[in-house]
Amino acid sequence: YKTLPRDLPDWYKELDVDQDAQVALHEWRKGGRSIADFQMMDLNGDGLVTADELLRFSRKEIEEIKIAALT
Repeated sequence: YKTLPRDLPDWYKELDVDQDAQVALHEWRKGGRSIADFQMMDLNGDGLVTADELLRFSRKEIEEIKIAALT
């Protein structure tokens, strides 16, 4: 996992069973996670959540929370 960013949550590495630096839908489901959550993070809809997608999703979520707090 030398290529993964350091700020990924631990669950990302745990779910990436084949250690290809991305979480496929089958890995996600095997980990007991909901498909709806996966679909929100799979920004390009290719059935994989990459580290980049997860980080972009997380930043977007944080921005939305900040905006909501201002309104």
